[in-house]
Amino acid sequence: MLSIRMSQDMLAGVIFMAIAAVALWFGADLDAGTSAEMGPGYMPRALAWIIGAMGVFTCLRALWLKSPKVGTIALRPIILVLAACAAFAYLVDWAGFIVASAAAILIALFAMPGASLLYVIGMIVVLPAALALVFIVGLGLPFDLWWF
Repeated sequence: MLSIRMSQDMLAGVIFMAIAAVALWFGADLDAGTSAEMGPGYMPRALAWIIGAMGVFTCLRALWLKSPKVGTIALRPIILVLAACAAFAYLVDWAGFIVASAAAILIALFAMPGASLLYVIGMIVVLPAALALVFIVGLGLPFDLWWF
């Protein structure tokens, strides 16, 4: 008899298959077309099938190989990183890219236990400047640097 335990690999495979199912469901109205004349649903459907196949492969792999059991879920990092994304989205329009990214970094750093004050200050100063160089100067995204 086959004993299936919920390991990390099994859970990852189930999540991959769920993502693929949702993508196929949402993309069902899009015309896939053919390989020669691709429609708007061709790539989403192809990627969904690839992700689903990865999920099946990962689940089958979990049956043969030992992988660690699923542990507890740490909610603090999940909530704080989501809050950091929300803060950036809220602040970027009226506070500017630098302030919004610094606030998002500060909120996300609370998810990391044991960060020193020097590390936090360094991240808040260095990362927004680097992000501004990459996204605004390098890629030319239309964000205001500051609120003024």
